[in-house]
Amino acid sequence: MTTLAGSHSGWKPFIKVITLTVAVFSLRGVHADLSIPPLSAPVIDDARLFSDQDKQILNERLRRLQKRGGPQMQVWTLQTTEGEPVESLSLRAVETWKLGAAEKDNGLLLLIAKQERRYRLEVGQGLEGVIPDVLAHRLLKRHLQPALRAGMPAQGVAAVIGNIEELTVGSRDT
Repeated sequence: MTTLAGSHSGWKPFIKVITLTVAVFSLRGVHADLSIPPLSAPVIDDARLFSDQDKQILNERLRRLQKRGGPQMQVWTLQTTEGEPVESLSLRAVETWKLGAAEKDNGLLLLIAKQERRYRLEVGQGLEGVIPDVLAHRLLKRHLQPALRAGMPAQGVAAVIGNIEELTVGSRDT
């Protein structure tokens, strides 16, 4: 005769599988894959951080940077990452957009997430010798962070672009 406790013991593996399945799907739901917008201009300002004039100036500067032999640089502002870490979001964007020359892997992405107050400068492998992670972090802390706090995001982005230009234009690595 099977006891009540004995009849439930056969359910333990099944319950574990169900629990694990629910946990996996719950974790996947923590952040939905935010869609990467089409690459329409060097500055995609989904968070509306820039005035039209600021955006035009930044677009012109980024186009000029590339024409002068510098890297292809993209600026993307968004309202929220919807829970996705900026690191993985910036990598997905770079992979989607295929920034930089393919043979040089010299693309750059400056991503700014307004709600999370997070930002990242994603540097292509071809530029890591010129702009290592430590320097990228320092540029953002020194120029972008204070400008964002002061409510002057365009000036911070312009300062970062200026530094990128100094580091890369005419460099053999670009």
